[in-house]
Amino acid sequence: MPASERQPPEKYRSLAVERHADGVARRFATISAPVKVEPTGNAELDRKRLTAIVEKLVQAGVQPKDAGSRVVLGTTRAEGLRNGDIDIFSTSSSAVIADFRQEADQFPMNEQNTFTETNYILIDLDKPGPLQDARVRCALSLAIDRKELIDAVGGGILKPANGLFSPGQQGYLEDNGGFTNYDPEKAKQMIDEYEAETGTQVKVNYGTTTSQINAQTAELLKGYWNAIGVDFEYTQVPQDSFITNALFGVPDFYMYGWRNHAGVYADGQYYWWHSANAAPDGGLALNFGRIRDPIVDKGLETARSGKTEEERTKAAEDVNREMAKQCYQIPTSWTLWGTPHLPKVQGIGSWILPDGSKSRDGAGFSGQFWTQTLWIDPSA
Repeated sequence: MPASERQPPEKYRSLAVERHADGVARRFATISAPVKVEPTGNAELDRKRLTAIVEKLVQAGVQPKDAGSRVVLGTTRAEGLRNGDIDIFSTSSSAVIADFRQEADQFPMNEQNTFTETNYILIDLDKPGPLQDARVRCALSLAIDRKELIDAVGGGILKPANGLFSPGQQGYLEDNGGFTNYDPEKAKQMIDEYEAETGTQVKVNYGTTTSQINAQTAELLKGYWNAIGVDFEYTQVPQDSFITNALFGVPDFYMYGWRNHAGVYADGQYYWWHSANAAPDGGLALNFGRIRDPIVDKGLETARSGKTEEERTKAAEDVNREMAKQCYQIPTSWTLWGTPHLPKVQGIGSWILPDGSKSRDGAGFSGQFWTQTLWIDPSA
């Protein structure tokens, strides 16, 4: 659907505020803990969010006075750094990183943009229905305007992902033959073809955690997928249940907004993608998507045990191509990590290895930095 025909961003934000409030109220209505809402930096939006949550709590049976006193705006780490309460922190919030790029003189920041996680839509391939068909999965991927999605919820600074291998990782390919270019016309044709053959209307159930940004992402996905004739429902799931639901393949888990797969070598993904770890729904599976593909299995095994670097790298690339071809999961963007800090904090990214080379911060686990090289310059 052309951008000019889509609903305005204000509608997405309004719907997202309501869905976020619903999710928070469901979680907190029966307990007495305070509800701390992380600020967005937009005072008017924050006011609407707080008001909506209070209203939903009251609707759920909480006394108005109690609801009003429990819902408060929290403090972000970014504010803590600006206030001098903390000296350094790491974040993968692209909106926060975009802000600190504009404050580089006051708050220097190291960024990690390789070996990072992929933001993607995790699909449970054990669920019966349209998602069993690669045409449907690939059509859903083609229907997403990744640039618009990134501009709306990613601070406009993330890079669209073509697969689950991020730049720098063994197996990464600039062109893996996947279905991540924006082509809603082709996507609709694929959905129409599937429905004509099967007589089944394509409907998807999407889950995400209870945050404002994730709710807005869901609303955008709804717009993309409705435009190609796909019915869409989504639910916000409490964080403490989110991973467990995927781990055991509960009945309500069809597809979730997800982030994973940082690292250097493809062997680090063995537990997430090999069929040996894909217990059927109801059993514990680290292969959350229940991917069972002999090409993927062989590639992961060779990437682990191949005798040469070239053999292992080629095997990892084969896994990348097969995952992209089958659209087992739907990538959207690659994570970016930033570590803003006060000028007095020195030594970030300066650890020298025995061979004289500089160690890479975050390699293998994004967002980390080596603390043994840090020191404080009181005069800075």
